Amino acid sequence: MSARGGPAVLTASAILGDAAFDRSDLRIRGEILAMVASYLDEEGLSRAAEAVREEVGLEVDRRAAARALAIARERDILAGDWPAVDATVRAVVTGPAERRQGPLGGPPLNQRNVDAFLYALARQRYVERIDAGDTTGALALLRTSLKPLEAAAPSPEDFRDLCYLLSCRAVTEAPGTRRWKGVAEGRERLAAQFRNLLELDVDLSPAPAQGGEEPAGAEKLERAEGRLIELLEQAATLQIERCRIRPPSVIARLDSLLEDFKSFAPPDTLRYTAKGHRGNVKCATFLGEDGTFFASGGGDSCVRLWRAEDGTPAAILRGHTSRIWDLSASRRGDLLASAGSDSMVRVWNLRSLHDSETSLRVKGSLNTGDGCVPLGEGNEEANGIEQLLALQGFEGDVYSAGMHPDGGYVASGGYDRLVRLWDLQTGQMVRSFAGHNLSVSHVRWGGSVLLSASKDYRVRIWDTVSGACVRMLQALGEVTSVDVAGSKGHYVLTSSKDNANRLWDMRTGKVVRKFKGHQNTSKNFVSCAFGPSERTVVGGSEDGMVYLWDLETGNVLNRLGHVPLDADDATATLHRGHMGIVYSAAWNERRGLLCSASEDSTVKVWGSRNSAEYDEGGRG
Repeated sequence: MSARGGPAVLTASAILGDAAFDRSDLRIRGEILAMVASYLDEEGLSRAAEAVREEVGLEVDRRAAARALAIARERDILAGDWPAVDATVRAVVTGPAERRQGPLGGPPLNQRNVDAFLYALARQRYVERIDAGDTTGALALLRTSLKPLEAAAPSPEDFRDLCYLLSCRAVTEAPGTRRWKGVAEGRERLAAQFRNLLELDVDLSPAPAQGGEEPAGAEKLERAEGRLIELLEQAATLQIERCRIRPPSVIARLDSLLEDFKSFAPPDTLRYTAKGHRGNVKCATFLGEDGTFFASGGGDSCVRLWRAEDGTPAAILRGHTSRIWDLSASRRGDLLASAGSDSMVRVWNLRSLHDSETSLRVKGSLNTGDGCVPLGEGNEEANGIEQLLALQGFEGDVYSAGMHPDGGYVASGGYDRLVRLWDLQTGQMVRSFAGHNLSVSHVRWGGSVLLSASKDYRVRIWDTVSGACVRMLQALGEVTSVDVAGSKGHYVLTSSKDNANRLWDMRTGKVVRKFKGHQNTSKNFVSCAFGPSERTVVGGSEDGMVYLWDLETGNVLNRLGHVPLDADDATATLHRGHMGIVYSAAWNERRGLLCSASEDSTVKVWGSRNSAEYDEGGRG
């Protein structure tokens, strides 16, 4: 990790030093290109593979390459990876006759056999959708894929039986699918049919032996099959294993092959406790991506700003006359929105906080460490923190304010069940979104769309241009928070009062994963958010602990604040947590820090014992 807590990057030179092989060696270059060509064959891109081989003069062994293609596509069929199968079909067996080619640049396949396979492929996908209850998707396949290939059906009655399936309650009710034994068996038959299709034009059996030995060219090409992926997996594993800071094994994986592995140290140690609030702390957030400061708000009606490095107070913002429910900052950290139970959303200009850390003043108050002292006339300076806007017109509490990352707009939601969109240039409401049946508990941005969570068990996704609700997610309890992944914008994270956080795919509206183990059932807004490298989920709990989950498995990775029974005094100090409900937790990637807000009037900041910052003397 960097001294600022950022991710540690392990480069290839750091592992190998000098090159492990001579890249100018013609034999090595030929083997690399052979692996590339073999990979293209495996992905069904036979024309591209043929072009590579012709360009560099590689000898082609059509039997071995066709065998690799068949094995790869059989694997995709068995896994139901239909986009990969479709790519092969488009490249190998479909298209105009004058442009169509067989496997690996050979002659086109027999059209009757091709049509029979295409019909079987569409039939399998159609029956699977019927079996899953997706009659709408099945009808679309029937019209666009099966009907044009009706003549290729194995019998005249087969297409009629498939049409009849649309009105059946089970797949086995139609005569043509009465022997249906499930998805797996159908895919196995389809994979065998694809292999047979290739065998009609390319002999996939091993070449006849000459003197008891396999031809050298075939042996080389067979060795290249899958070798590129194998080497990439080895390189990735080596990068992960050689990292000085080792993440938990369940989250040690590469998100991209175009970048070196970026390790991170999940928070496991209490760095410090920020004290000063005179009531419960409902929310805390870092100010922008840089994370030099973080803000907190709660029952004492103040927004307090803190230096993330050591937790010292930076400023106090007064203006709200009642509890503060939510805080949200712009990406640059120069704007902060606060939502309160005084039916107000206030927007604060924090540019001076980042320009200078001296003479921090706020319009109407001055920070003196633990309290606020009203300023006298003439003490307000142009470089002081000021309230930019006070947005009003709400009925009852405003539970949430979501600042657009670019800072041009802020969205709000609350007791009156409406989601409102405000232009920060004019201070005017641009649009309101109606549809929730109960209070709106949380609002956040997801690119060009706006997401709102509600006590009516729903999350609505709004198109901000038309004002239409483009999708609705149905939870099993009052939804208390919503968050959107930055790097994978189609993933949505929610917390709800059924003791579960959920990961959703925004494109399908389906739950991808559940995260459990914490407590969230009573009259509190307990939230969750994406954590380190967006590979984890962080969230609060009514049991006073901060939870970390693995995004891929849903397993609990850590419970911050849980002190082992056999811990000594030093260990207990490093793990001592909150003494009340933890309402929220926020992670800053650049600093490698997690802040948590609690009923006990404190904000705790957590880091890792393994980070470079900690090793070099950072606070524990």
